[in-house]
Amino acid sequence: SHPFIKKFENQDIDFGILVATLEAPTNFPR
Repeated sequence: SHPFIKKFENQDIDFGILVATLEAPTNFPR
């Protein structure tokens, strides 16, 4: 119930993409 985590509970998709870019940046070439 932490405010910071609560903020991302409604943005699980965006958060998932963010984590994906951090774990495998090669999957998202710029």
